[in-house]
Amino acid sequence: MTSQSSILTRWIRRLTDLLVRRTGAEPTIRRNPGALFEHHATALWWRCDLAGKTIFVGATEDHWRALAELLAPGEDCDARQVYLQFLEESFGSRGAEADQGPASAYGDTVDIGFADAAPIRLQLVAEAKPAPAQSAIGCLSEIELPLTIRLGKARMLLGDLLAVKAGSTIVSDRYITDPVEILVNGKIVAQGEAVVVQGNYGVRIIEVAGDRNDSIAGSQEKKP
Repeated sequence: MTSQSSILTRWIRRLTDLLVRRTGAEPTIRRNPGALFEHHATALWWRCDLAGKTIFVGATEDHWRALAELLAPGEDCDARQVYLQFLEESFGSRGAEADQGPASAYGDTVDIGFADAAPIRLQLVAEAKPAPAQSAIGCLSEIELPLTIRLGKARMLLGDLLAVKAGSTIVSDRYITDPVEILVNGKIVAQGEAVVVQGNYGVRIIEVAGDRNDSIAGSQEKKP
């Protein structure tokens, strides 16, 4: 996975090129990797997903406003949007203003300096993207359950059952046109029609039980 250091290096290169094009002046960039910083109450954070990480870039209000003024001097525009759009352009990745900053208190600081101007400090943190939460159903999805295909049922006297031998015929309570039942752990989950697939018996599903379990189970009476 791409490291925070390599992301920072590429970002500074793009950041410098953009600043030169937008301001016409060559800035000095000083980076301080692995710095400890405070989460200031006035900090504005922007975030995007890049290279398998969630990137946060933040600056206190005086710093992001100063950068917006450099990018659009004297223009009557929304400084907040100027700053956020510049960050998006510098990363080449779609992002948005973050409701809150990163969880980590450590990151990289970047000081942008121009002649006769106080340095503008930006903070960058690259956090690993959290793994998607697995639902309760997802946790159970690998459990194997016995599945039974039932063509029909029959009731026999014990004497008749004992008389069964090779060649005997047992008649079920279902017609050949009736659907077969698919059961899981003895519960009907679907109905279908018998088919042959590459020499094997199979069932083509024609109805899934869902909320209709009761109606399916109750409909299995022999037709007149």
